[in-house]
Amino acid sequence: MNELQGFSHKRLRVGVDVGGTNTDSVLIDLAYPSEPDKAILAWHKTPTTPDPSDGIKTALSSLLKSTTRKSDIVSVAIGTTHFINAVVERDANRLSRVAVLRLGYPYSKHMRPCSDWPDGLRRLVLGHHALLRGGLQVDGSPIGDIEPAEIRAECTLIKQKGIHTVVINGIFSPLDSAENQEQLVSEIVRQELPGCDVVLSSEVANLGFIERENAAILNAAILRYARQTLHMAVGPESVGRRLTEDAIIFGGAVLTATDCAVSADPNLAIGSPDVLAARLNLSPEEIYNFQQAVKSKLEQAIDSMKTSPEDLPVLLVGGGAILAPSKLKGASEVLRPPWSGIVNAIGAAMAGLSIVVDTIKTIGTKTEQQWLEDIKKAAIRKVVHAGALRSSVQIVELETLPMSYVENKARFIVRAAGDFNYNAPSLEVAVDGMDDANDLVNLADDTKTSRYELKLGAGDFSNATAEETGDLRSYKPKVQDRVWYLSETDIAWIATGCNILGSGGGGYPFPTAMRLRQMIRNGDVIRVVDSHDVDDNAIVGGACFGGAPNVFSERLPADELLEAQNELMRLYQDPITHLNCLEVGGANGMQSFVVGSSSNLDLPTVDGDYCGRAYPVLWQTTPYVYGDRQPVYLPMALSDGNGASVIVSQAKSDKVVERLLRAALSELGSLAGVAVAPASGAEYKRWAIRNTISQSWRIGRAVHLARLLNGLDTMTESIIDECGGTDAAKVLWRGKIVSVKRTLRKAHLYGECVIEGEGGDSFNGHVVIPFKNENIAAIKTSPRNEPTESIALDSEELQGEVLAVVPDLVAVLDAEDGEDIGTQDYRYGQRVSVIGIAASEQWTSTEEGIRIGGPEGFDMGYLKYKPFGKYSAPKSVINEYNIS
Repeated sequence: MNELQGFSHKRLRVGVDVGGTNTDSVLIDLAYPSEPDKAILAWHKTPTTPDPSDGIKTALSSLLKSTTRKSDIVSVAIGTTHFINAVVERDANRLSRVAVLRLGYPYSKHMRPCSDWPDGLRRLVLGHHALLRGGLQVDGSPIGDIEPAEIRAECTLIKQKGIHTVVINGIFSPLDSAENQEQLVSEIVRQELPGCDVVLSSEVANLGFIERENAAILNAAILRYARQTLHMAVGPESVGRRLTEDAIIFGGAVLTATDCAVSADPNLAIGSPDVLAARLNLSPEEIYNFQQAVKSKLEQAIDSMKTSPEDLPVLLVGGGAILAPSKLKGASEVLRPPWSGIVNAIGAAMAGLSIVVDTIKTIGTKTEQQWLEDIKKAAIRKVVHAGALRSSVQIVELETLPMSYVENKARFIVRAAGDFNYNAPSLEVAVDGMDDANDLVNLADDTKTSRYELKLGAGDFSNATAEETGDLRSYKPKVQDRVWYLSETDIAWIATGCNILGSGGGGYPFPTAMRLRQMIRNGDVIRVVDSHDVDDNAIVGGACFGGAPNVFSERLPADELLEAQNELMRLYQDPITHLNCLEVGGANGMQSFVVGSSSNLDLPTVDGDYCGRAYPVLWQTTPYVYGDRQPVYLPMALSDGNGASVIVSQAKSDKVVERLLRAALSELGSLAGVAVAPASGAEYKRWAIRNTISQSWRIGRAVHLARLLNGLDTMTESIIDECGGTDAAKVLWRGKIVSVKRTLRKAHLYGECVIEGEGGDSFNGHVVIPFKNENIAAIKTSPRNEPTESIALDSEELQGEVLAVVPDLVAVLDAEDGEDIGTQDYRYGQRVSVIGIAASEQWTSTEEGIRIGGPEGFDMGYLKYKPFGKYSAPKSVINEYNIS
């Protein structure tokens, strides 16, 4: 029996979409989902009004006048754009104040909710926040136990503030756990605050603490307004709503894409071609350029959505479909189906359900394939429980990501999707009563990665000084008496530079940048000094994090770094005088700023590091090239920031130190603050690659200015200029990622990424980038017909022209924003630019440097290091901008 049979009533759905030009509504009969002419009973199109709520009411009332079966309507669905615009407009009448309860004390204590939001929006939405005990470690064990009395006390404060919406966000809450802490807390909250709405972050988005919390808060903030709209709204200004007034083809004065389309094809029955001909005379070349621009943008959009290289059918829908050509690269065929003009309204009416299970499992108790089967079943159960028709459910996304620095663990992401089950007995309650806060609307776009999307440009800082929000081209850092006092702008630029110098590894520095920004706003002073100004007798300490980037994105720091430094200093009679960031690439490039801030140790960071990039293991640092000490970094202290610390006082070799470090990290939640044995000023100046913080600042400046000035096309050239010009750096490749393979070995993420060239004279063929946490090389090779079972790091199978190889840097940059993409986040379809930067002479001038930092240090001894350029020493910001 067909599952749609048995519907004697309540089988009609209404969909509404608010577009820039028109508001569309449609009435659909579920009995004929595959027969558009029968399924669509009525539709209505009305101009979008200045207040979209008015247009929605007009569209709905007109639509319902066309049917006598109002009692058969099972649901009304409105596209989320209507609600998102409430956020865009920051309308207090449409946004609820939200209380946020975090579970995971003491982690995240230095970064409050909504830290990366504009100040006005944060003040409007965030009414209360608290950090409570609870949360999970990466292995699912509790960071701390839930304390009901603590929760009840916060509920009293929430009630006093008149807040009726609560978000609960626990560290690693999306992991399957015997004790669902978010659910336990929600039960207490509902007892203490009857009738309040509770949104659980684990039901909204994936792993990635900040992204998940932001999505949950946005869902909570628009929940009340969404209910009001459904129970009877306001986008950015655009020509779309005034197309019939402003477009030249309708007698206006604004050149629009519609004008260009009619110029290219006068047969289009839009507006008045005579008016267009009289007022606009586009040459054949201009029309051709317009068509090519549209074609190129559509082809890029197609590529970004595909999950494999094969050509696929493309459906063109919406008013803009008239602009598209009949053939597109990447499309097996281009189709314009019937009813395409109201497709968004149809989509709203026909929208199904999807559920993502994002979890971490131990490989060994079960095989990877066994875990996948279990997780697929769990995803199917969850989406059916949420209201999907069981027979319609499919697994639409499946991904396994080995976790570096976490022994025998992998992250699994599985998405199940299906149609609504309209026979479900709880459906009417979910639609009409909206008892479950998450049944109504979900603004979260469940990301595939934990990458921080925050772009810390000075223009994003609503509290920045006038100097910083002015013309960034004329911005000058504050350097006085040879001390560099970092501003928010400096932090933003250094973060992007550190990310690029990470060469795909080291973790993303943006959470640390957000913390530093808040510290500066709170009055903290962060100083940098030049290595030439460091006395030989100075004592230079080292601060960094050790552990897994995936853990760092979820378990935001507490005071691990400071506690580790204090533990180590108990062993020394003389205090340290300066700090060193150890590796400038990735998240560790900025950790010494946190420890050295005026509210902590009040020490300057020296402009330099021991890597000039990021490397996967401790012994791949410049002190080992010189061999002055063995082991270099002992004694060493580690702290988890939650009451546990470890001292490693002695070991026979550096390889033993590495093993001890990894074992300790496993017991400390796979992430810990690390303090290493300090160096004398003389040792530091002998070992360090100088001015690498300055180099990060200059690279970041190039990227941020390119964004500001719409110069992304020439951004890579700007980065090259900042790294010493074309003799020291170059663009190695441009194209899109077409294949990624990964595996985990001895706690390190190994793999390779294949990038198809964009064409032209320079970038034909494919480039393979092997990686071990960081990128190892860029090798031009012919495409493989069939993927091999083993990754090419295993053997000399990887043949071709070596464009660059370690210790030289290979960075894969996102073509859309210029940020470096971490190796854990490589995905099919990403458009990228690959740049190479010549390594410091500390690595390349001796055989020992090349052995430690070159291919042999990555178990790829069959590749031989050959420099692609000549190193150019970074220019000191302090020397350039100092005012005595």
